[in-house]
Amino acid sequence: MRVKYSQHSGLYSFEPKADKNEKEAYFYQRYINRICWYYMNRGISPIKAEEMAHDLLVDVIFSNKLRKVTSKSAWLFRVAKNRLIDHYRKEKQIQGLPMPLEEIVEDSSKEFLKREELNIYLQSLPNLERQVIEKYYFEEQNLRGLADNFDCSTATAYRLLQDALSLLRRKYKDSL
Repeated sequence: MRVKYSQHSGLYSFEPKADKNEKEAYFYQRYINRICWYYMNRGISPIKAEEMAHDLLVDVIFSNKLRKVTSKSAWLFRVAKNRLIDHYRKEKQIQGLPMPLEEIVEDSSKEFLKREELNIYLQSLPNLERQVIEKYYFEEQNLRGLADNFDCSTATAYRLLQDALSLLRRKYKDSL
């Protein structure tokens, strides 16, 4: 038996002690809809929101970190916010990946440039932009490798790559 005191009514109540599975089910049911709404109000589709909320609650329940937390609701929504940020970062990385080089400077008839034509445009680029494109596409360095090679952050390396590709597109369009 568990004795519970209600501050609202000023009475004690006696309840049978719930086992661990009942507590987990109660916790899950209590927060699943609230977290789904939290995600949907921040632009996540309902299906993805439900999936993310389910994953969050299952991870929290099985991690046993919840026992150490004083404000469970605030902590849970902090974790939900962090996961939402991670979700958008991953989505941005997927959308922000550079295209294959041949697709960047394709002509209007959808025929890809030949390697020789591409080399002509590459040689017309300034030294830094040419090196960035060559290292990324031909030497297959990732953004971290570019950052190490040019002694800058990965964000700066990404920006260098985007600027170089933009310049390459402009030079190609100007030659048409």
